[in-house]
Amino acid sequence: MQRVRYRAGAHYSNSYLKIDDNSYNEYGVSVGFGLPLLDQRSLVNLSFEYVKIKPDARPLIDEQYFRFTVNYTFNEHWFFKFKVN
Repeated sequence: MQRVRYRAGAHYSNSYLKIDDNSYNEYGVSVGFGLPLLDQRSLVNLSFEYVKIKPDARPLIDEQYFRFTVNYTFNEHWFFKFKVN
């Protein structure tokens, strides 16, 4: 459990989408962790995110969604620069 990399974050933005001079605001939070593989260089990352998109005007649609992400970070020796003496 000590080698696991924990992550958390939040974001807020004004959407580029405008309908009849009404815009949307986007809020979101995410949590995740990276699990090291046996070689201790590569990681499998798992994350969970909640996003709410809220319009400025009442008749527009509110949107909420959850996102679950799995990805693989590939770190091997051939990506590193070696110094030559």
